[in-house]
Amino acid sequence: MMMITRDDGSFGLTRYHEEYLIPNGLVNDTEFMRDKMVQAVFKAIGIHDPGHTVSGAFTKMYMVEEARLAGNFSLMVPSLFDLMSVIFFKAGTLRTIQLHSRLNSDTYYFSFEYEGRYKRHPFYSNYQGEVGHADDQIYLFSLSGEFNEEEQVLSDMMVDYYANFMYTGNPNTFPPGEAPSSLPFWPKFDTNSEKYLIIDENTREASKYEDTWAVANRKRKL
Repeated sequence: MMMITRDDGSFGLTRYHEEYLIPNGLVNDTEFMRDKMVQAVFKAIGIHDPGHTVSGAFTKMYMVEEARLAGNFSLMVPSLFDLMSVIFFKAGTLRTIQLHSRLNSDTYYFSFEYEGRYKRHPFYSNYQGEVGHADDQIYLFSLSGEFNEEEQVLSDMMVDYYANFMYTGNPNTFPPGEAPSSLPFWPKFDTNSEKYLIIDENTREASKYEDTWAVANRKRKL
């Protein structure tokens, strides 16, 4: 079983903002933000891209063009969430789960997308409307201290999924002797259908996770 949060990259973006952009006076540098920001991200993780081949492709795929052309960091934040989420978290976890599913058919994948009141890392991911790195842990381990009714339902559901998987190897199957609750069905992941579970206020199955990676561009088109 493996998971991801929708905006995992917000954690990396906050650190990049505080430890690189601000110290180097680049936050309000319109030219840098417009023309060099994405390439600088790749350079920071050791990808040599003098021809802008990789950074250019990622810019086209994940950056909302109007925001990038404005060279405004605040406007670019949703696109940078997408970019950094893919680079640092989503691509790697998806590849791992694909390989695992070829060896073991009992493979499960979920994306945590609940826009809750609480943040796991408020100092490193505190953007409006984001679902940040490790926010799922708040509900799995009851870290907030107090939940409303909707949050408690979500928390109970996550605990059931995890406990079931640890005991039976299937998040949908309750241990013998335990009264089962009503859980949304969580399909197995395989490389043909690539079905997974979206956990939010309307938990449901979905497929083709890569199609959801450009969240900022998708919202712009709605």
